[in-house]
Amino acid sequence: MNKKLIAVLICLVMLSAVMLSACGNKFKQDPVSVDGVSNDTVAEGNYGRAVKLGKYLYFVNGVVSVDVDNTFGKPEKSAIWRVTLADDGSIISDSRVRIVPKNVLDSSSKPSIYIYKGWIYYATPNLELTTAGEPNTTRLDFMRTTIDGAKTEVITTITSRSANYMFANGYLVYNLNNALYSVDCESKKTTTIIDKNLSTTLFVMDEDGGAFAGYVLYLKTPSDDVQYKNYNELVAVSADGKTSKTVLTNTSYTSDLADTKNIFQFGLLDYKVEADGLTLFYTKANVLGGSSTQTAGTYCYKFRSTDFAFDAAKEAHLSNTALSGIIPISYSEGVLVTGTNVVYQYKAAQNVVAKTVLEGSFKVCFVLDGKVYYSESSSPKNLYAFELDKVGTGAVAEKIFKAESIGTTGITMEVVDGYVYYVDGGTYKYLYRARLSGSDVELVGKMTAEDVKAIEDAKNK
Repeated sequence: MNKKLIAVLICLVMLSAVMLSACGNKFKQDPVSVDGVSNDTVAEGNYGRAVKLGKYLYFVNGVVSVDVDNTFGKPEKSAIWRVTLADDGSIISDSRVRIVPKNVLDSSSKPSIYIYKGWIYYATPNLELTTAGEPNTTRLDFMRTTIDGAKTEVITTITSRSANYMFANGYLVYNLNNALYSVDCESKKTTTIIDKNLSTTLFVMDEDGGAFAGYVLYLKTPSDDVQYKNYNELVAVSADGKTSKTVLTNTSYTSDLADTKNIFQFGLLDYKVEADGLTLFYTKANVLGGSSTQTAGTYCYKFRSTDFAFDAAKEAHLSNTALSGIIPISYSEGVLVTGTNVVYQYKAAQNVVAKTVLEGSFKVCFVLDGKVYYSESSSPKNLYAFELDKVGTGAVAEKIFKAESIGTTGITMEVVDGYVYYVDGGTYKYLYRARLSGSDVELVGKMTAEDVKAIEDAKNK
């Protein structure tokens, strides 16, 4: 056998190995150092675009269109990168390194990065060709990569990019076509938690990994053999599907099934993980007959443990109306709701009367440690803050930072270890940050050569 033929055969064998690796849903690349970090290191800021792990910050570099080439190894802009942080939190120059060369799904309601026991978990668009030879537009891959970037594997693939999902404690749980599924990320085994009568779901994404982390709260309609469907049920289930409890049902407020004023249909709004429990915000309505309902209002309840014990006497009544678009604060401080050029606060101590806390064309970004952080509702460039308990005292809001532009789609802002992270709202959409105590903004990641050239060309025009 001549040398040329041997060389060709070697190349074919190597190519076959690569293809088999891809077909097996596993990929490899050279590892990077993870000095000082182990599989037991606890992450800070899980579920956001930026997650701190020891002295490292893992982050989604920027945002690209969902149809951009997602072949493993090619993505840069929307890939997961890492920087090394100094003791004061500053980014060490020249420490930027790409860890996950895949495009991370960009969404305002879904997690970006979740790090757990040495693995980075994320969702990424699947662009494999359809039978018609066109890139797929609906499939979504759930994947994980070791924190050193060496090993990457596909956990599972689903047929919708709009499905709600969550990673927690080594499991993936997702809601698809009114069914709830749990996937063991190690064995890749999928378990069906509930496959019918499912409506709204809330995924408890506790970045601190507390007792409630990984629970799913969902509403379901009564089974088909129930004669009078004038109520629905709230159920809590763990991410592995092994622990489940019906929390609210038609006997939660009364033992008399003819007492229709105390039998409700519930609507889930949001939740807040607090130091002493999980506060759930929800609406209630009475079914008057047929499909007509009468709103009973908006409420909240704090569950003290994962037994999800409910005592109707401890339920807090926030509003006589069914609120929407709430920003949860806490059980005691209630919620914020944005109206037309005004932001209201609803809490139990106000006897269902709204309190004006901010006037003007503003958008609340988040609430943290008693402060409300907000920006302009249109073309935002500034982040401001005021103390909620000083509203009406004449206290002046403080400016946290000024940016060229703040993105208004996707995950807009998050706070990790004293820094607020956001995606710029301009043409290029990269991740930036500033100190929560106030500082200039800085680019976290690395711009692509193409974007650097485009910026330079624009300056030279």
